[in-house]
Amino acid sequence: MTGPIRYEFGSLGDGQTQIASCANDVDQLNIDWKNAVSAAVQSWLDNAGFRFEELGAMWDTAAASNREFQTNLAMALGQSKSNGENALQQCMSALS
Repeated sequence: MTGPIRYEFGSLGDGQTQIASCANDVDQLNIDWKNAVSAAVQSWLDNAGFRFEELGAMWDTAAASNREFQTNLAMALGQSKSNGENALQQCMSALS
């Protein structure tokens, strides 16, 4: 296949920003969830409250994994953008 190679730096930067924004939104939802779990556990002083607390802990573990994934994906997009810009600069330098 021949033809121009197209690389959209702006799209990578936008993707990185969107992922970071999404991660922040998820963090806020997790804070809300923790507050709800805490309130429920305090009002349910029986086995149900204990089980709900366990569920909250499992949710925290899943949320931490999700946050790590989103952070790594955002970093990978940023690195891809940087690598592409550097490669383009090297090509332009070689042509001049």
